[in-house]
Amino acid sequence: MRNNMKNESIYTALFILFALFVSSCNGPKEEIRQNDDGVQLLITADSLAAVVNSAEGTLVRSFQAIKDSGVVEYGIVVRRNPSDKFGLSYRITESNNAFAVYHNNDFKLVYPDFKLVMVPDSGLNPANLAETYRKILAPVIKLEAQKEMIKAAKSVQYIGLEDFNGDMCHVISVKDTVGDEALAIDYYIGRETGMLKKMVSERFNLMDKTSKHDMIVLKNFRVNTEPPDSMFLFSIPKDYEIKAVGGKNPPAGATASK
Repeated sequence: MRNNMKNESIYTALFILFALFVSSCNGPKEEIRQNDDGVQLLITADSLAAVVNSAEGTLVRSFQAIKDSGVVEYGIVVRRNPSDKFGLSYRITESNNAFAVYHNNDFKLVYPDFKLVMVPDSGLNPANLAETYRKILAPVIKLEAQKEMIKAAKSVQYIGLEDFNGDMCHVISVKDTVGDEALAIDYYIGRETGMLKKMVSERFNLMDKTSKHDMIVLKNFRVNTEPPDSMFLFSIPKDYEIKAVGGKNPPAGATASK
């Protein structure tokens, strides 16, 4: 279970670079006009989706590789946080009730079933540990502009319109080669919102001929819900065990509540 949340290896740097926002009926209403230029359509979609400051919903990820496969469902609440260097606050809950919270440079990984909380050790910046979970958040809320990186991809093609769960989506295929890996990502972007509905990625190792398949589906999302700080805070109960990530001591103040 911990490996599911911490070892999201298929979410590579390129995945983050190309990730767009989640889809929601409450998003921007201007419709993206069909454009056979895939790069320009991605840029237009990105501009439309830029009004998203927070989002709540469910992300379902299915993945398949030689030694790593399965389906994971995450409940996600995320909000931009301009006062924090990391740029956001979030709460990510797995289907087994474990959850990660980050807010104002405070990070906790909580396992209620085991009455256990993981916190950064005294030598680790909480934002460094929180960076791991950007791999899950990447499809939900964009952290910085990546238009130039999109333009740098070897192939960005517009495939056409396709219905996905009752919504018409523009389908855009992005292909690139990084080192010994060939990468292909298909984005399903809502025509009315410019936001991501579904993403399918395939990585193929040119040396050992192995492949990794990954698909995410974003559902039941609401945007700009202005979640309160309380969603991202967790006071450790006194009967919880506290462990430090990294094997050192928890930071000062990371004691259980009385």
